[in-house]
Amino acid sequence: APPLIDAEHYSYLIRTADKEYWIHVSAGATIPQIGFVTVLEKQAMQSSLGFLDAAAMKKALDEKGRVALYINFDLDKSTLRPDAQPIVEEIHKLFASDTSLALSIEGHTDSTGKADHNRELATARARSVLGALVGLGVDASRLSSKGFGPDKPIADNSTEEGRAKNRRVELVKTN
Repeated sequence: APPLIDAEHYSYLIRTADKEYWIHVSAGATIPQIGFVTVLEKQAMQSSLGFLDAAAMKKALDEKGRVALYINFDLDKSTLRPDAQPIVEEIHKLFASDTSLALSIEGHTDSTGKADHNRELATARARSVLGALVGLGVDASRLSSKGFGPDKPIADNSTEEGRAKNRRVELVKTN
């Protein structure tokens, strides 16, 4: 029997070797002949905020002294996800192209949840990026990290789009 959510709603999960589908069936509550079927394919989240290569990062740092990067972390986690590796590699290239460059890695969150917890999370995320760069060979003396949590928003936290922009890691020139 299918998993019953309530009298008119059923959900199914179908897994194949490389895909996952959720199927939700809603029977008509007021008109029995009408119903809805929703099929969702699980996929990795796609960021609409764009990818910056080392040259674009350098340009922003030269012009503004900082650049915002949108590195995805799992909810309430500070471990870098595999899809963050290309961004970390571009930061590494940035350091390789300018041997005098020193940066502060600054973590930011949206305003969802408790501010103190978000500050701790932002600090841990910034440290994760720093650790990944040191792991690639960047001299730790050229790096520092800080976490600001929700304290420095760049967009409105009342919309999902604004919250997504606020969840960022910034590279800030320190020299």
